[in-house]
Amino acid sequence: LAQAKARGVKLGNDGSHLTDEGRRIGAQRSARIRHQKAVDAYSDIIETVFFLRKNGSSYRDIARKLNNDGRLTRNGAKCIASTIKRMLDKFYKINIRA
Repeated sequence: LAQAKARGVKLGNDGSHLTDEGRRIGAQRSARIRHQKAVDAYSDIIETVFFLRKNGSSYRDIARKLNNDGRLTRNGAKCIASTIKRMLDKFYKINIRA
């Protein structure tokens, strides 16, 4: 591939062959896959996170607890407050105010 690219051969496509309907279906499928990956990655801790949040813990406090327990995000990073908020939003589609 590197040699073809060096010769100036166009690799891949620009998506112009897709219809609007095809793009819509692809976007929906991608969203479902991303959501399922999040469910798979966090299903073992989501109830604990939800319980802590419901009982007054801030997003930052929850992230700190998970980090202290050695829990990383699905990308291998430390948890931060926004990670916890997005996790709860994805799982429960609501914003829980402590």
